[in-house]
Amino acid sequence: MAIYEYEVQEYFIVIAVLGWVLTFYLLLSRQPYDHVARKLISSHRLNHKAFLADDRDQGSDPKQDCGGFEDSSYHDPSRPVRKTRIERVEGLPEDHITWNEYFMSVAQLASKRSKDPSTKVGACIVNKQNKIVATGYNGMPNGVGDDQVPWRKEGEFLDTKYAYVVHAELNAILNCVLNDKAGCRLFVSLFPCNECAKSIIQSGIKHVIYLSDKHKERDSTKASKRLFTLAKVKHEQFRGRLLIN
Repeated sequence: MAIYEYEVQEYFIVIAVLGWVLTFYLLLSRQPYDHVARKLISSHRLNHKAFLADDRDQGSDPKQDCGGFEDSSYHDPSRPVRKTRIERVEGLPEDHITWNEYFMSVAQLASKRSKDPSTKVGACIVNKQNKIVATGYNGMPNGVGDDQVPWRKEGEFLDTKYAYVVHAELNAILNCVLNDKAGCRLFVSLFPCNECAKSIIQSGIKHVIYLSDKHKERDSTKASKRLFTLAKVKHEQFRGRLLIN
């Protein structure tokens, strides 16, 4: 009986020693990884006192930048809306751009694909997570050659581009990878016409950011704004730097 009790005591002593050894090993093995992490943070001039509170753009005005992230629909309804924002990283380059500047520049880049000699328009659709889900530009329908129909602005209707061209906004909507575009934002280089406004409203897009409003005196533009107002589609002119002219 005494021998059995001695063996049990010896067993627990061995377990305790192994536990201490394992704890000591884990503490030592963690140090190199901490050292690497600190080195990476220092090399990128990051402020390691604060990290992400959420996955949005750091330090920017959500209303000007992301087009309405205050809407709680961006979050899981079962989770509270997080108001804490990320601290700006130290040494941020001066050429850093906002989300809106990025997306409008993408729309402007898409416009460079247009063959229209007078007006090149590009569009970019973005979802609530700031993911680009579609781009488009004004051009002829699929299968119609750019040299098979006229690009003129003047003349009889059938002899002008207006009878044939698909606008950038409609192309973006048709190209979109999402069936449900509810809550998406549309960045476009020219204010949409009334026909495109109808498609935008029907698609579920609720925010339009446009670059130019040069046709604001046209009835088609006035009709678009009236439709957007009635359908509660927010529309505002782009403010910021444009990377592509």
